[in-house]
Amino acid sequence: MTEMGVCRNCASGLSLDAPSCPRCHEERVFLTCPKCGSPRVSGVAAFFSQGKEYFSCGACGKNWSIPRASFVGNVAEAETGGNPFTRDFKSRWLVVPGLLLLLIILVSQAFNEPESEAQRIQREWRRAQAEAERIQEEFRITVAVWCEDAVRAQLKAPSTADFPVGNYSSVVIAGDTLARLQSYVDAQNSFGAIIRSGFLCTAKKGAGGRWTVRASLSD
Repeated sequence: MTEMGVCRNCASGLSLDAPSCPRCHEERVFLTCPKCGSPRVSGVAAFFSQGKEYFSCGACGKNWSIPRASFVGNVAEAETGGNPFTRDFKSRWLVVPGLLLLLIILVSQAFNEPESEAQRIQREWRRAQAEAERIQEEFRITVAVWCEDAVRAQLKAPSTADFPVGNYSSVVIAGDTLARLQSYVDAQNSFGAIIRSGFLCTAKKGAGGRWTVRASLSD
């Protein structure tokens, strides 16, 4: 008597001696009993109810059901728990995320047009503008330091001088040869009292690239 089993791919009945499933031609991989592991499982493809396929074990008599839709993906879990198959076909679906990623890359490359000449010029201009702003800010900081030193030189107690935070932001640059800073300083006078004095400082570039800094204080 020929012992029968069930194809794990299409749930068709087949002989345990068959080299492949006569219906789907899947290689000999049988549905196994979730209790004893025997491949002697009987079941009929047409025998299903409410989306479930029913089987029984010819070795131990165990009956169980598997969702019929699970055969589409070659993966099914018995209601009793555990994987009732002798081989794990879940690895087949690992290629799906890879294929999706490849598709996304191809689509993105298709819409990623090469940079035009106008776009390149605009990009270079933005980079040059950012570099010019950086150099200008560094120059403002330098002028503020020059002016604060020039103001300290005129104070009675230069070590007590306190200038506003971010004083350099008030520096006005006029061309390549002139910069001005109008601000104030808090410092002790000759009597030890803290007073606030305004000042106007001018930095001018002369011959040979030498800068001259002059500051005048006002009460």
